[in-house]
Amino acid sequence: MYGSNTQSAGGPSSFRPNALSSRRPNKPANTTTPFPSTTAQPSNLFNPRNASTNPTTAPQKRPPPPQPRDDDLDQLTEEQREDILESFNLFDLDKDSHLDYHELKVAMKALGFQPNKPELANILQEYGTPVQGGQKLVISQEGFLRAMAPRVYRRDPQEEMEKAFRLFTGNRDGGGITVNDLRRVAQELGEGLEEEELRAMIEEFDVDGDGEIGREEFYGICRGE
Repeated sequence: MYGSNTQSAGGPSSFRPNALSSRRPNKPANTTTPFPSTTAQPSNLFNPRNASTNPTTAPQKRPPPPQPRDDDLDQLTEEQREDILESFNLFDLDKDSHLDYHELKVAMKALGFQPNKPELANILQEYGTPVQGGQKLVISQEGFLRAMAPRVYRRDPQEEMEKAFRLFTGNRDGGGITVNDLRRVAQELGEGLEEEELRAMIEEFDVDGDGEIGREEFYGICRGE
């Protein structure tokens, strides 16, 4: 999952919410935001980092976590930095400006990672601060930013796009993203979209006119082409 540092045009930081809807200036007003913003940010399904939460995706062997480097923070884009800080603030449930073990786990999941117990423990050991007389470790916003920087920065954009594509298609073999796929995603998110809106999304990005958003067409959306 990690290995490419190409973040300019095709990196995960460029896969922003409403990726499809934001590029539909000529559609009627009621279809310009097919996935309205909610607390769960449903339109982030167009963000490849969330593909790891798809229950239909077959489990894969977990790669070793990247080792932090001094320049990782400097390499983050502003969008990547904002994503990390937003995740921290959202899951700092008791608003004490620190994440405990459980808050850290859900904050990392919100960024698209699936941390295991040893990884969480290692992060807290390396970046955490002891509290309650040393019986508990918590991580500050700065520590979380430093811990997440190499993980976010070194994502493989191509792999992230493919995961996102399979998220939409339900991981089936063959075919592109159909109206039925968009309807399913909208229903899972509790978004009551009209059939007309779903079809407008397909029509806008179906370059070859086959009634679906194919893999390369979807990659183009992610790259902002």
